[in-house]
Amino acid sequence: MKTEECTLKILSPCFAGGADQNNPELRAASIRGHLRRWHTRLTNESDMRQVWGSVGRDGDSSKIQLRVESLGYETTSAILLPHKHNGGGRRNALVGVEFNVHLRSRFQAPLQTALNALQLWSLLGALGTRANRAAGSIWPTEGAPLNPDELKARLSTLGLKKGDIRVSSDFDTMESLRVAASDTLSIPHLFGSARPRKESPLKIKMVEFNDRLHLLLLAEQNGVIDSALQELQKKGKPLAKMQWQKIR
Repeated sequence: MKTEECTLKILSPCFAGGADQNNPELRAASIRGHLRRWHTRLTNESDMRQVWGSVGRDGDSSKIQLRVESLGYETTSAILLPHKHNGGGRRNALVGVEFNVHLRSRFQAPLQTALNALQLWSLLGALGTRANRAAGSIWPTEGAPLNPDELKARLSTLGLKKGDIRVSSDFDTMESLRVAASDTLSIPHLFGSARPRKESPLKIKMVEFNDRLHLLLLAEQNGVIDSALQELQKKGKPLAKMQWQKIR
């Protein structure tokens, strides 16, 4: 068996509960689900199913074994909606998290593509509830990009072809950036909605350059970020007051 691994950390409180939403945990099944989505972004649905497996009459077994190894974390009560006066309630969250993701396969090509998906997730992804609003933001602990230009080069090397990505020139504390990321608007086609459930086309996460935290905006379709920032500017929201560098 061939093996690859990646060591990651979580930059902001991670509300990654299982059946018990107030008992956060790192779950291999959840991470596998994220990697399937990022694999599809890099290639296509068919290739993802061949590598990670599928169900049904023509289902394939997964060519990848995935194991998660926690290197340590704490659990604390954290505010779920930091932009609201009452915080929108509190929930237990993982903080100070470092963990390894191990990938194993008998096949080199699928293993390499799975590793690319893992590395892409580490740069652009997050984990848990409010992951699209800078909670549970993950980041590589080794060989991480040190600035937006290095991030741009890394994404190009991994083969990401689609998507609009901006990084804030401003840096701030984790708490302040969470407030800015969470304080959006009720416009479903730009920011999603809870009822009815609609996933946000705009993803916001934290990244770290030289030990300083910045925000990253990501949208699959061009025009979403510009429209979102225009609407936020009308209401004087924090995200619209920040300076953004386009890297894709």
